[in-house]
Amino acid sequence: MQEVLNQTPPLAGLNLFSHDRALHDAVVREGAAWASRNSRNGAALGTEEMLECGNLANEYPPVLRTHDRYGERRDEVVYHPSWHTLMRTAVGHGIHSLAWASPQPGAHVARAGAAENEAGHMCSVSMTYAAVPALRHSPKLASEWEPRICSTVYDPTFQPAPPKKGALVGMAMTENKAGRTSAPTSPAPSRSATANMSCTATNGSARPPCPTPFWCLRRPPAASPVSCCRVGNRTAASTPSICSA
Repeated sequence: MQEVLNQTPPLAGLNLFSHDRALHDAVVREGAAWASRNSRNGAALGTEEMLECGNLANEYPPVLRTHDRYGERRDEVVYHPSWHTLMRTAVGHGIHSLAWASPQPGAHVARAGAAENEAGHMCSVSMTYAAVPALRHSPKLASEWEPRICSTVYDPTFQPAPPKKGALVGMAMTENKAGRTSAPTSPAPSRSATANMSCTATNGSARPPCPTPFWCLRRPPAASPVSCCRVGNRTAASTPSICSA
């Protein structure tokens, strides 16, 4: 077997936060020098095992299971175990909730560095983090959901929210050019005779595909600003409701 000599050794065993001097200095400059969890998280993400989790999470994409083996509708998105390992690490370090659970100077930038391993799972983490301000426009909803959102227990079980120890939030946009602007958002929720609410759109973008609730941008009547409609997935046991933002 030919020996290969012109390659660098594997990148493993590094603290991905402390070895990134620019990131480290920026966190300190912006007032989050107190966040020792950044160093702990950086060390955890820099192990050979966790770096391999980042590779595997991209090599094995999620799989949609529309029905179970008995033919019942399920609509579950199944992720590779490595993705759950990354999520469990991020949630366990409070990357999704630190600024809301422990508000203090620098709390928002203290989340930095979590994407040094693999960026894809940070979509779920960042949307959960971003959902809290909109949620607080409805104190009743906030009292129900914020404890789950701020939990540092990662609970990926496919079940309704009440028994879950933690919850992640997804976001959906209903304009044709997702992510560019919220101006074209068109659907307004309509309520049926059974008091169920629905949003109808010709196109949209929803990610990640398996949170407990979704925040869906909606266009209310008249000239009101764009706001959010909380929409449960198939496992949610609650009626969609509005968070005006």
